[in-house]
Amino acid sequence: MTMSTQTPMLRQYQELKRQHPGTLLFFRLGDFYELFFDDAVIGSRELQITLTARHKERGDRVPMCGVPHHSAANYIARLVRKGYRVAICEQTEEASKTKKLVRREGLVTLWNLPDVWNYKEQKGFPIGYNFPTSGTPVITDGIAVLRGAQHEAEAKRFYEFVTTSEALVLAAKKYYRVPVRTDVDRSQLPAWMNEKVNAMPLDWNVLRKQSGEWLRYWDTEIRDHNKQ
Repeated sequence: MTMSTQTPMLRQYQELKRQHPGTLLFFRLGDFYELFFDDAVIGSRELQITLTARHKERGDRVPMCGVPHHSAANYIARLVRKGYRVAICEQTEEASKTKKLVRREGLVTLWNLPDVWNYKEQKGFPIGYNFPTSGTPVITDGIAVLRGAQHEAEAKRFYEFVTTSEALVLAAKKYYRVPVRTDVDRSQLPAWMNEKVNAMPLDWNVLRKQSGEWLRYWDTEIRDHNKQ
């Protein structure tokens, strides 16, 4: 099927695919999100849903599969856990009798919250975020002074400086670093740092033992694995 013989809807789909390379495109059509072409083949296989086709009567078979819009979040989560990036093309305008095509846009992936705000405010990316109702991992890190280190005194002075309330507030405002200390004046922090988060329970022993293996798996099996 060439661009000239495609329906307006499929031309819109192909244009959105070019804008979001390396993603599986969930395209809203009525009460369903549909995937087409190679995305449909992958979606059918990974989600174990039926693969069908459009335009079979024309001889221009277009593979497709779909999921109900009300349960799409579960299917998207399954794909993301498998390492795929998912774009959601939702209707942002209402269809009418005289207007068959509507504007559709959106992209969903996993990202850490400080980076979302960094790209949003510093680089002007048109992005936002939602917390899963099931909870989100909250992982803290920190610094420590090693006893007997070569420059132990200097390390202590550095530690005392970066853990002051003033330094933590500065890091929060300028570098989007969420302070771990609970006695910091929350009113001085960016508003998004005071949003209520449903923390997902973590087994820190498992995290400590397995994090190296998980990172190696990410590097070899997930990162850039599904980019086109």
